Amino acid sequence: MRLSKSESDHTLVITPGEPAGIGMDVCLASDALLPDALKRIYLADPEALATRAGLLGIKCSPRVLSNPKDYAPGSLNVIPCDLGYTVQAGKIDTRSGPFVVQCLEKAISLWEADPNIALVTGPIQKSVVNQSGIAFSGHTEWLAERTQTDKVVMMLADGELRVALVTTHLPLSKVACAITPEAVRATIAQTLISLKEDFGIAKPRISVCGLNPHAGEAGYLGREEIDIITPVIADFRGRGHFVQGHYPLTPLLPSRRCRTLTRSSPCITIRACPCSNTVGLGMPLMSRWGCQSFEPLLTMARPSILQVPVVRIQAAS
Repeated sequence: MRLSKSESDHTLVITPGEPAGIGMDVCLASDALLPDALKRIYLADPEALATRAGLLGIKCSPRVLSNPKDYAPGSLNVIPCDLGYTVQAGKIDTRSGPFVVQCLEKAISLWEADPNIALVTGPIQKSVVNQSGIAFSGHTEWLAERTQTDKVVMMLADGELRVALVTTHLPLSKVACAITPEAVRATIAQTLISLKEDFGIAKPRISVCGLNPHAGEAGYLGREEIDIITPVIADFRGRGHFVQGHYPLTPLLPSRRCRTLTRSSPCITIRACPCSNTVGLGMPLMSRWGCQSFEPLLTMARPSILQVPVVRIQAAS
């Protein structure tokens, strides 16, 4: 991987997430694959990292830092956050809730001190955080509140396919009520801005999907597309933006046509999509996090079968 100067000037601050889950596994297995020029610092419990490395058969000796200026290329650089108990891989514990938030708070503090900090977060178990007494609906909302961001858009991204979501972390029964002209308009507007400013795409193209797999079937399966989504699309098109739709999502995603439509920009949708990375659009810090669910059984002592994602900051040209 070749890094531009703007990319190598950034420091990735990485929070592994739920300590009983796969976050530490991915960090340990992927670190050796990343180039030394890509500065990355883990906010984690050094002892827990070393123990997990031993379980995975990975030779690892965390280098404990007091601040990012002590960074040493070629080492597993860790700014310590105290877990407070001995974690068992695959066994969740409510004591991890405060630790997860502690790591995120530390990451925000580092970013406030250095705007070249970018944040990468591992998967968390939201129920455990809430059961520990801390109200937490997800990274998206928490980071938006901490950075005082009025509108944030969750984008699922995997290679050339990018999918921005109108709603986040809601019970399915409340999704339809959350689809308002204001919500759809704000999502498209923020996505257009971020594609230009953060991704360097001069003329973004957006394809908007319907609420359900049939995109409403001309009103026979709901009027959200007719009354809410289509008028917003027409408004953006009238102002010269390449925004089209609405499309049924199910046949759109696997097709070659979808790849063509989304090559320079995302779909806008409200449903889950098979993308592996998540990006927060609209926040003053560039944030990126991994898979959206926690499976304790994914934690394994066989790193050779882990599918390791490689994180890259794409500088705007």
